[in-house]
Amino acid sequence: MTAKLLGIGIDDGFSLGTAGGIGRYTQLLYDQFATGAATRPILIRKDLLNPLPQKIRRLAYILWANAYLPLFAHKHRLDIVHFTNYFVPIIKPREVAYVVTVPDLAVWQVPDTFPPTYVPYMRRVATAAVQRATLVLTLSQSVQQEICARFNVKRTRVLVVGASSSLLDCSIAAESKQIDRSHQLHLLSVGRIERRKNYPVLLSALLNLCRAGYKCHLTIVGSLGYGYEDVFDFIVRNSLSHAVRISENVPDDELRMLYKAADLFVYPSVYEGFGIPVLEAMAFGLPVVASDIPTNRELLGDTGLFFSPKDSNYLAQLILDLIERPELYSQLSGIGLERASLWSPKHFVERHLQAYYQAVSPQ
Repeated sequence: MTAKLLGIGIDDGFSLGTAGGIGRYTQLLYDQFATGAATRPILIRKDLLNPLPQKIRRLAYILWANAYLPLFAHKHRLDIVHFTNYFVPIIKPREVAYVVTVPDLAVWQVPDTFPPTYVPYMRRVATAAVQRATLVLTLSQSVQQEICARFNVKRTRVLVVGASSSLLDCSIAAESKQIDRSHQLHLLSVGRIERRKNYPVLLSALLNLCRAGYKCHLTIVGSLGYGYEDVFDFIVRNSLSHAVRISENVPDDELRMLYKAADLFVYPSVYEGFGIPVLEAMAFGLPVVASDIPTNRELLGDTGLFFSPKDSNYLAQLILDLIERPELYSQLSGIGLERASLWSPKHFVERHLQAYYQAVSPQ
């Protein structure tokens, strides 16, 4: 007798098509299930709502999710609706499990890095999501601990599924990279240009290196977010335009080339729920220098170098250490490649499938 295929509706909360981590997570999740044989995945589209202004669209989405989504789930015989971007509606069909991904609790941990009006809204949404969902998924043990402590829920209701990247399918190199000190050092950082990403500290470290006579170039890949003006102001005030390139809306093919061309990856964020760019950097054999925050420690283990998010001088020194110590550079490159395989797309989809079966199993 053939086992029943799980019917899974994936609702992205308008994150698809954006350059952020949630959009990439959602797209990879759907793509992986669409090519497998264990589920019937449906990407739940909201085309009628897309043209609306953002504030009106948010309200329309809440109404749509409570009024239409239960009918949609019944029509398509869904077993699970997976909300990948915090929000979970009030109304739920009895036969359907609601699963929600809560990527992070940044609006509690670093509220000053968001627009003031956004913080109370997202706190309400995330609180309601944890309360309403059959099962809560998150991407790291660090955030799992935060969720359990913040909302006083059992760890068995909050599962760590991790994240992955479509770039990992074809990026793993056979050999680690080598540092070539004869050419200009190319630094790379990937992530939305917003206050939480802490780019001024990276730029300050770059400025120190340039003033010390080192030839360095930094590429930042990311869309513009809250506080992006601070980054551009720093570049102009310190005459760093010649040493910094900012690229928005970079397609995957170009992003692959940037990872391959870089010598070193720097991730200065003050708070993260996972850090997909760190994973991608490791998969391309790039040594990583990252801020000393729990998720970076969890993801990198002993394969990276860490600095206090406020200490640009120490960041500059760590970059110099990698330039001046080729053996350390090669060591971090090699063990990073190996560690990245722990978060392959295959493992990513397996962990989600296990979570789905738990969500539909009688307790």
